[in-house]
Amino acid sequence: MARLYMRGLRRLKLLERTFLLLTSIVILFSLYSLREEIVYSGETWLAYLVPGFDLKSFPYQSSCLNYEGIDYCHQTSPANEEFFYKPPASFQLSEKDRNAVRAEAIKEAFIHSWGSYKKHAWGHDNVGPLTNRQYNDWQGWGITLVDSLDTLLLMGLDEEYELALSAVAKINFTNAASPVMVFESIIRYLGGLLGAYDLRPNPILLKQAVTLANTLLPAFNTGTGFPAHKISLLT
Repeated sequence: MARLYMRGLRRLKLLERTFLLLTSIVILFSLYSLREEIVYSGETWLAYLVPGFDLKSFPYQSSCLNYEGIDYCHQTSPANEEFFYKPPASFQLSEKDRNAVRAEAIKEAFIHSWGSYKKHAWGHDNVGPLTNRQYNDWQGWGITLVDSLDTLLLMGLDEEYELALSAVAKINFTNAASPVMVFESIIRYLGGLLGAYDLRPNPILLKQAVTLANTLLPAFNTGTGFPAHKISLLT
């Protein structure tokens, strides 16, 4: 009996060593296969983190496209191909000035996206970035409109905020043709209304938030106490 036990123990240890050896081989092979991508990704991150770092100095084919004052460079490595952001000259500025440049770039990007939404999908949920099509995949209440209220305030776009507020006042949160996604409606619709109200109290925002909260309240009337994933407003 003892011999059988020792024999089985030796076999178990042999299997364990074999498994560790095979695992090590697989890991080494994977790292070797990805070696060029790992180096390339590291260089890409350096472009983000190191002031003045220029990937053009590395032996990869390179071409850059300037869009609205920002260089987007297309680097091709033997194992990978991707678009990435090339640090502008602003990286030579002080941290305070650099943050100001970043803030302005973010604001410009938002205004660009907001302008497309206004032009092509005003009052709808989303706009297709390539097709400019209108999409109503979040009950058709205008999720981009509500979700952007606090951003408009934070960026000082008061005229755009007032325009959006007048549209939000007309949303009917008691009716939806499709089932209402409870979690997403809370964090994006209700959160958007309350976030804007916290920044600049307005009775329109509070009224709409209360209406939406009452609409979503039946979702919590479950046997477990956990809210339902979706609710229908058609019944």
